[in-house]
Amino acid sequence: MRTNYDTLSKIIHWVMAIMLIGLVAVGVYMHEMPDGADKWELYGMHKSMGVLALIFIVFRIIWRIKNPVERLKDIGDGDYKKAKAIQGILYLLMIMIPVSGMVMSWTGGYGVNMFGLEIPGLLSKNEAMHDIAGEAHEILAFAMIGLVVLHAGAALFHHFVKKDDTLKRITHG
Repeated sequence: MRTNYDTLSKIIHWVMAIMLIGLVAVGVYMHEMPDGADKWELYGMHKSMGVLALIFIVFRIIWRIKNPVERLKDIGDGDYKKAKAIQGILYLLMIMIPVSGMVMSWTGGYGVNMFGLEIPGLLSKNEAMHDIAGEAHEILAFAMIGLVVLHAGAALFHHFVKKDDTLKRITHG
């Protein structure tokens, strides 16, 4: 088993990082926009990218299971357990956020599509569920922001303070 991530894992990691940061930024921006054609066009793009992110995370999880990476020897048990917990929560959030967005759309009486491909609605309009899904979508997105900052900060701490190979595993060949 290797200690560095393979090329595809690195690409998926960084593409998803950019995609998720962009989705959160656009979500915050469009939430504050006045109603109008520009806002609804942005909502459509946000939904398309959210569905794509969900597809990527499912693929990423499957790929990660099939392509495990060995634990670094110089990482202590405490750091390893914290990293695994944060990674697990991040994976869970990367699934829950787009799912809550889809639930919010369906229960709000709106469709969900990915670049024109309609995704069949699994739920009917329901104002109470729409409100709950909307709150969940927002809270989960902000939780992810906090964990991404923690994740990145921990990687930088390991690289610059502990001077181990944690960050190099996902950035170098």
